[in-house]
Amino acid sequence: MLEGIVIHHWLRHRLLLYLSSNQFTFTGNTGGSTTNALLTITDAVLRHLDSGSGASRLLLVDFSKAFDRAQKGCIIKCLANLGAPRECVLWIENFLTGRKQRVSFNGTLSTWRSVISGVPQGSVLGPVLFAILVDSLQPVDAQSQYIKYADDITVVHNIRNERDDRLQSEWDAICKWSADFQLPINSKKTCVLDIITRKGLSLQRIQTPDDSFLEIVHSTKLLGIILKNNLKWDEHIKYCVKKA
Repeated sequence: MLEGIVIHHWLRHRLLLYLSSNQFTFTGNTGGSTTNALLTITDAVLRHLDSGSGASRLLLVDFSKAFDRAQKGCIIKCLANLGAPRECVLWIENFLTGRKQRVSFNGTLSTWRSVISGVPQGSVLGPVLFAILVDSLQPVDAQSQYIKYADDITVVHNIRNERDDRLQSEWDAICKWSADFQLPINSKKTCVLDIITRKGLSLQRIQTPDDSFLEIVHSTKLLGIILKNNLKWDEHIKYCVKKA
């Protein structure tokens, strides 16, 4: 038992080496926190807008039950693409294969059922395996930056004018990744927050695969903080005071 736990922790440490720096949880280092994720987002916005007029478009992506729907084959593929040793990949594949679960209610146990998707939550390896899966989602445009906190993905797309606006391309790539990796996006909870400092700047709406459009919001809750399109904190302060 102890030997197995030691192996899991050793594997976790090795796997963390493959993660990019834009993941702010499950990393096991001091940089992993909601505070650092939010600071990275606001810093990217302020550096861009302080250096000239334009806009920072924030695309906040919401996945539906991502931890439960993560596919074993996709995780193994990501590990192989990252260059993880073959022995490590095979060990992880064995770890994720043949898992079963059952429910206990009022002293009664259900029958065992096979677990066909998801990472083992509560395990040492589960969170980092999910992070490796999400790590394969990367920007397609040089003007975009992805900030990830578990399955919360925030795309910061900085532009100066309408010609620079390629947020639709980022969204299309995310939708394709979602289909390829079988992690559905909840379009109703996915939204766009535009922070604009250039007068008269007209930004295109983001079209979804079903020909509807993502909601453009004036404020939204992001990692526990209410963020507004004018970067003022009055709404979040009122929320905190009311909660207190």
